[in-house]
Amino acid sequence: GAASYQFERRKVGTTAATETIRTPALGWAPYAPITDGVWEWRVSSLDPKGKVLGSSPWQRFKVDSGPPTVVDKSPTGTGVSATANFVVTFSEPVTGLNSSTFTIKVAGTSTKLLAKVTMNATRTKATLNPVANLKSKKRYTLKVTNAVHDQASNPLKTTQWTVTVK
Repeated sequence: GAASYQFERRKVGTTAATETIRTPALGWAPYAPITDGVWEWRVSSLDPKGKVLGSSPWQRFKVDSGPPTVVDKSPTGTGVSATANFVVTFSEPVTGLNSSTFTIKVAGTSTKLLAKVTMNATRTKATLNPVANLKSKKRYTLKVTNAVHDQASNPLKTTQWTVTVK
């Protein structure tokens, strides 16, 4: 018995709708992209006078259009310890990180050194621990590849840096 429907969208944690659309149709889609964030939506059925007959419960969804980024990496530069572990911090939780996607090799070579890669519980920080001590005065290249991605499958931009062992 509904004459029309009303779609509402709001930011999680707010009570005011960011978007309210009335439509006679059973389907509707936004005209513009929805900005990143955590949102809720619901639909209400309306009688011919616009009075609400009933509403769906608020449903939560997340929009994530941007890729994760490396916000910190350490150690960097020269004077790195031969027993160093290398840590990369990401802007958001990531997946796909392992010893094939976070690597270390002697600079100018293609052979990856054996290393163990671990993630913290929130999946925002990775540690690469080389199996053997690094060689004094040698340069090493560390690389995190674009096979690493966020929960929305946005790929990380490949990041690499070079260090020199003291």
